[in-house]
Amino acid sequence: MFFVSADRFSKAFDYKELIDKVRIYVSRAHFWDITAVSALDKAVIKFRR
Repeated sequence: MFFVSADRFSKAFDYKELIDKVRIYVSRAHFWDITAVSALDKAVIKFRR
């Protein structure tokens, strides 16, 4: 993932859906820049709310 795909990654989730657990598997993903890392961090924060 890099800065161009970070926005698409963030928009792929429905943060309003009520669910108990979310797993985002990134074991095979490559995070190439800080924008990609930030997108993952923001997704985790939004789901924890």
